[in-house]
Amino acid sequence: MKNPFSGLFRARDKPQDSVSAAPVFYFGTSGSGKSVTVQSAIQLSTVYACVRVISETIASLPLGIYETVNDGNEKATDHPLYRLLHDEPNSEMTSFVFREVMLAHLLLYGNSYSQIIRSGKNQVIGLYPLLPDHMDVDRDSKGNLTYWNILKNRIMQLLMALLVLVRQLWQLKKREGMLIKEKKYFSFVIIPN
Repeated sequence: MKNPFSGLFRARDKPQDSVSAAPVFYFGTSGSGKSVTVQSAIQLSTVYACVRVISETIASLPLGIYETVNDGNEKATDHPLYRLLHDEPNSEMTSFVFREVMLAHLLLYGNSYSQIIRSGKNQVIGLYPLLPDHMDVDRDSKGNLTYWNILKNRIMQLLMALLVLVRQLWQLKKREGMLIKEKKYFSFVIIPN
């Protein structure tokens, strides 16, 4: 006998597409017909205050890395990630600010992402928050999650467009220089009536 509920539920660990329903879930659809975005919602003092209080409160909680030992758990202050998570995930942020940003992203966008900076020895040496609305998460042909920073792709497109523009400006400058030379040349030529 076929399960009548099989069409209603699906596994969350195998998404079929990369479109997130988080904004609609959290903010709902607008009764006025106008779309509600993170940028428009955060401008409301209530939303801003709630996100700030929740993210600051949770970020202020102590964060430690623990390891399992024979008689329970103990703090692993010598773990390679301890300094990054407890003190300073990157040179521009404290642990508190980093966790506050990540929690604000989680509350507003439904997810948060960090870029992992590694050394030549493949050790994690830094964590930088990424804007969730600039991320594209999908699965490759083998079913592995892939993460793309859309902003990087847009920056590359803008750089290519800028290169084309610079080349066009250079060609225009070259043509203008030739016109100026021609004008000077023809200004010395006497044309008889």
